[in-house]
Amino acid sequence: MHENRSLLGLDEPHSIAEKLSLFVFALLIGPLIAALIFLGIPHLEPPWRNVALWVSETLVVFWICLLVFIWWRPQWFRRIYLSVERIVVVAIRTIVLVGVIWLAIISVIGWLRAMHFV
Repeated sequence: MHENRSLLGLDEPHSIAEKLSLFVFALLIGPLIAALIFLGIPHLEPPWRNVALWVSETLVVFWICLLVFIWWRPQWFRRIYLSVERIVVVAIRTIVLVGVIWLAIISVIGWLRAMHFV
């Protein structure tokens, strides 16, 4: 059941105003996130640079599919969109998890330095 549903709730019927607001929001937020990622890629170390490139390419494909899927939902395109959406959700969850772990490690190191243990 879960495999055939949109994780972002786009399967429910939307009015024209809701579709328009989703479309405009996606048009505004998508390029902003892409610009932030692309500005940061040259400053990363080689293994992280490859990860950032993979995430940015995945997000570009996702946003294009999202903009089309808001207005047009044939069955064949729905399957493509749902597979891309799952990949993006896994990528974003992984990035958030790594970020939280990184912040925890940095916080512990800072606390240890403040207490003069290191």
